[in-house]
Amino acid sequence: MQNIIEAKRKEIEAKKVELGKIAYNKWAMVFDGRVDDTGEKYNRASPASHRKIQQIEFDLCEEIYNLILEVEEIEYEMEAH
Repeated sequence: MQNIIEAKRKEIEAKKVELGKIAYNKWAMVFDGRVDDTGEKYNRASPASHRKIQQIEFDLCEEIYNLILEVEEIEYEMEAH
């Protein structure tokens, strides 16, 4: 069980790194010519670009939250036994 917890914690940290990259890309959007991971150019004036980034951020945060809940559930089960 401890290995599962450690694997989930590593996954949480990796997703936090992804969030950091997204935050950097949002900051960098003020510069022309920035592209996302798919090679699509960000358009700082386009609400669609901002919505796309916000949805990615939301999805990552939700994944992180769910992983944290899974870890807490496993820890609770380990303490109960």
